[in-house]
This record gives sequence, C-alpha cells and structure tokens, in this order.
Amino acid sequence: MRDEIFKIVKQIADKHLRPVREVIEESEKIAKRTARVSHAKKLYNKMVREVRDVAFLDFSTDIAPELHRFIDKHLKATQEDVYEYFKNILYKKTIAKIKKIKIR
Repeated sequence: MRDEIFKIVKQIADKHLRPVREVIEESEKIAKRTARVSHAKKLYNKMVREVRDVAFLDFSTDIAPELHRFIDKHLKATQEDVYEYFKNILYKKTIAKIKKIKIR
C-alpha cells in the first residue's frame, strides 16, 4: 500500500514538476550563453585596447583577419585559445613592424 501511494505521489510530482524543470534548464542554458557572449565582448575589447596601446598596428587590418582564420580552422577553440593565439600574433606582428621601421 505504502509503495503504491509513493508511486502515485511520484507520478503526480513528476507530471507537475517536469515543466518547472524544463523552464529552469532553459534558463540555465540562456544564462550560460549570455555569460559566454559577455565574456567574448570583454575579451574582444581587451584585444582591441592592447593593439591600440602598441600603436604600431591596426586591429581591423593586422590582427582580426588572422584571428578569423584561426577560429575558422579551430572551430572548437575556447576563448582562452583565441586569446593565446592573439597574444602570439600580436607579438610577432609588433616585432615585424618594428624591424620594418628600423630598416627604413
């Protein structure tokens, strides 16, 4: 008898809680996406500032195309991977630009 009551209560609870669980799960997904987008915007602004601070390079012409190629080749790259690649190309392009200026 007790098991039957528990089974019935569980069925009722599952039936009424399922929509609530679905709403919570969807809300969590949206929150995670929003956090990723927010972090991506902050990371993008940080990279633009770093390039601007170097003053030798232009983000749109010198860095962005390289980043786009990297992301296209590495679709599963994390934001940390992109930032590490950015630091690498920023260093290389800055050195190349300085060498170009010294040669003139």
